[in-house]
Amino acid sequence: MCKKLVILLVVFMASICQAEMAIWGLTEIDSLPLDIEQSKAVSIRVGYCKDKLEGGLTSKWHPKSNAPQVWGFYGIYHFDKVVEIPNPINIFNALPETLTMRPYIGGEVGVNLDNDSGFATLIAGAQIQKILYLEYQFQTIDGVLERYGNDEHRVAFGLRYEF
Repeated sequence: MCKKLVILLVVFMASICQAEMAIWGLTEIDSLPLDIEQSKAVSIRVGYCKDKLEGGLTSKWHPKSNAPQVWGFYGIYHFDKVVEIPNPINIFNALPETLTMRPYIGGEVGVNLDNDSGFATLIAGAQIQKILYLEYQFQTIDGVLERYGNDEHRVAFGLRYEF
């Protein structure tokens, strides 16, 4: 009940601030080469954006273990600078001639009050072609969650929809 109330509060605040809503879906990997089967965690972010700032709720769960689901908050700063890279792979002219990348930094913190555990994450990422998001994450874990992983460097990738 409390989680639904918090989500409704975020949506209400976005409408008051005349901000745009954003929904993220990310998967986290801690080994290379990237292997979806070895996904450490799956997370969703729901928040609102105003100018270059974005903030909201995050939820993270671990599909391959019995680690508890964790709820928290995130904040991200999107840089103005857009980096343009000539497309190295132009297959049948299906991709644009230049790929755009917009960097961002941020963080997220979360807790599971039932198990006295939580996490804190530093984020550095890039938006690629306004669709794909690629992040480097350094995560510290505390409490019961330590059984399911230690402080780790991770790569996360996923999609973000803004409306």
